[in-house]
Amino acid sequence: MKKLIPFLMAALALPVLGANYTVVPNWAKVPTGEKQIGNMHGDVAVSSKGEIYVSVQGGPKAGVQVYSAKGKYVRNVPGAPTDFHGFVIRKTKDGEHIYGPRLGGQNILKLTLDGKVKLNIPASAIPNEHKNGNRVRLTAMDVAPN
Repeated sequence: MKKLIPFLMAALALPVLGANYTVVPNWAKVPTGEKQIGNMHGDVAVSSKGEIYVSVQGGPKAGVQVYSAKGKYVRNVPGAPTDFHGFVIRKTKDGEHIYGPRLGGQNILKLTLDGKVKLNIPASAIPNEHKNGNRVRLTAMDVAPN
């Protein structure tokens, strides 16, 4: 058992060893006429094309902003909510989609990358055993292969 624990710890650390993060000062070029990206929770996801999607809850460009890999503001996702929190982008056989819970709306959305709603799951669909009493507070999610 004493030999197994260090082995397991090393095995769990392997994925982290491959990660390489570099800070690039002034990477993001904010939308035209803006002084900053906007108020946000820090939610960022990258599409298969390398575009960076950022959830922004305040300012004139609130919603989901899209940036190129070089940091240039490209567009906002039309109709994306301003209260996404903990969203992800996943590519499946039916296309690439943004999945995320809404803090204010308390529902989970599946959107195309151009903003079309493909699925809307209300908080009431969540089984009671996963709620705190009768309350649910959706703050993050992920998508299983099935």
